[in-house]
Formats: sequence, structure tokens, C-alpha cells
Amino acid sequence: MLKRLAKCVIIILTSLVVTGCWDQFLIKDANLIFTAGVDRTEDGQFFTTVSIPKQETNRESPTVRIATGTGHTLRESRNNIDNTVDGILDSSKIRVLLVEKVLAEEDLYAMLDLYYRDPRAPLNAKIAITEGKTYDALNVDIESQPLISDYYSRLIEGAENRSIIPKMNIQYICPMMVDPGRDFVLPIISLTSSNNMGVALVSGVALFHGKIMTGQMTTEEGVMANLLSNTFYQSAQFTVDIEEEEQVMQALNYITVQVDSFDHQMNVEVNENDEVRANFHLNVYFNVAEFPPDNMDEQRIIYLNKKITDKLTALAETTIEKVQAANCDYFGIGREVMAYHNHIVEKSNWNELYPTIPIDVTIHAEIVQHGIIN
Repeated sequence: MLKRLAKCVIIILTSLVVTGCWDQFLIKDANLIFTAGVDRTEDGQFFTTVSIPKQETNRESPTVRIATGTGHTLRESRNNIDNTVDGILDSSKIRVLLVEKVLAEEDLYAMLDLYYRDPRAPLNAKIAITEGKTYDALNVDIESQPLISDYYSRLIEGAENRSIIPKMNIQYICPMMVDPGRDFVLPIISLTSSNNMGVALVSGVALFHGKIMTGQMTTEEGVMANLLSNTFYQSAQFTVDIEEEEQVMQALNYITVQVDSFDHQMNVEVNENDEVRANFHLNVYFNVAEFPPDNMDEQRIIYLNKKITDKLTALAETTIEKVQAANCDYFGIGREVMAYHNHIVEKSNWNELYPTIPIDVTIHAEIVQHGIIN
């Protein structure tokens, strides 16, 4: 009897000191933000736009509410949005963050500081730069996609799968913004119209040096930049003008090839005068995706290989020029120099030296597959 009483007393005393779920956050009380955009107003304040999905009982698909707020800081603008909606705003489920281009050209980190300080921040959210206002981008009416977050998330994922941009999120770019030996790129999203409806597209690639957007390049140059940085995902395609005799149909003058595989090599050399030089070597093997003339004999393949090699070499040189002009060390040349020739970085300013170093590129293209047509 005494033992049973002692056990009961111990259980009661133990239950008094056991902590409960004091920090619970109920989803039913929250307004989940799936997509957010940041613009700048004419007087220099932040204009934040968020999309909040709501599931109504009489509808199969959720409806989306667009809410906006203005503030001197992003946190203040978020608080002002919170004052206009029922419940509590919760940004932990953000899937896509859009930033207006003019803000990225000033300081991207200022747009992300509140996320890095929040323990519940959505660090795996994708981030993109918009040519126009993010407010307009978030108000695009996509009939097939009731959730604008799904639309932009899949849009960016599609560009990643086609090797136009690397896979990036808020967490990945954080160390790169303070890394003196490596920079990053992000997708640029623009709005266009199709059948009198607004449509978004990945129109380019934003180049960054540290925390600031310093330039941009085309999507085709983005694919080449990824190959030069040894990055490849599901596919990568190029369309090449074969420059033969004038054809009735324009398509007969072009060939579209898809990367089957490639070999990449980057060498960073330093001579006795501490002069830095970088060399890229690419062997790219292609599968023919489209070629209407369809005459793929041995001589024609040799001719096409040369045309594709010349095209890719010119594209690589243009890409490298834009990357260096933006002072964007996307290829990580600075890391190589710092690792093996750190005395050069110590005695000179790498930010001033990098845009001036010569970068050579050698590309060999070869068609290895013709598709299912022999």
C-alpha cells in the first residue's frame, strides 16, 4: 500500500515539473503566405505583396487573396499587412520570393535579412528577380493554376531542369553573398501577354557580385554558363544556324541539339610574374533534337560538328565577357586562386583583378545520337 502511494506521489510531483507545449502554433489560426514580393515605392519605402490561399467549403480549388503593405522596413510592411487580415500571418511556408530588379541592384541582402533572423523562416524558398513590379507578377491570372505559388515554383523549376539557372534558394545564396571567391546567379522573370492574358516567363539570368546585382545575360548564355561551371540537370539545348544555302523555310537553316553528356575541365594558371590566367575545356556530346533536312551522312555530321563548335565557342566567349563585366565570379576562379595562390589575393584587390584576367575557352562539339531516326 505504501509503495503504491509513493508511486502516486512521485507521478503527481513529476507531472508538475513537466513542461507542456507552450510554443504551439495552430495552422487553423494562421494565414499562410505561399508567395511574397518586394517592390520599392517612389518615396523609397518597401511595398510588400503576399498571396494567401483560402480553402472555401463550397469550392474544390482554393481561392487566393492578395494583400499589400508599405513600410520603412520589410518587417514594418509585413506588420501593416497583418493589420488588414484576419488571423496571424505566417511566412514559414513561403515557396517563392520575388524581388524587384531595382532593389536587387542596390542590396539583395536587405531583402533577406528578416528571413535569416527568423528561426521559422522558409530558407528553402526559391528566389527570383522581376523586371517590373512584383505586385503585377503576383496579380497575374493563371486559369490552370489557382495558386500563384505553384505557378512560379514550377516556372523556376522548369528553368532549373533545362539548365538555364542553377538550383538556388534563400539558404544557398547566403554564404555566397559574403564569399570573396564565388558569386551566384538568379532567374529574371518578366511579364508578357498571350491571348490577351498575362503570362510570366524566365527571360534572363541575373548576375551578382556579393550582395548586388551587377548584370544580366540571356537564357542561352545561362545554359552555357552552367556548362562552364560544370552544372547540368535534366536537359540543355542549343539551336544553331547551319548557314547553308537559302531555304524556303527558315527551319531548314537551323538544327536543335540536346546535350547528351559533357566533359568539363577548368585550369587556373599563375606564371612567375603572378599573372593569373584561366582555361576552360569542354567536350560536349549531342543528340539531334530537330533537323528537318534529315541528311545525316558522315560528311554532313562533320560539317554540323564544326558549325556547332563554332557557335558554342562564340557563345562561351560572349558569356564570359558578360560575367567578367559584371564582376561576377560565377565559375569560382577566385576560390582556386585563394586556395593555391593566396599571396596574389593578399597583395592585390581580387575584385579589381578578376575582371581583367584573360579567360580562354576551348570547346569540341560532337553529334553522337540522331534521335530515333537513323
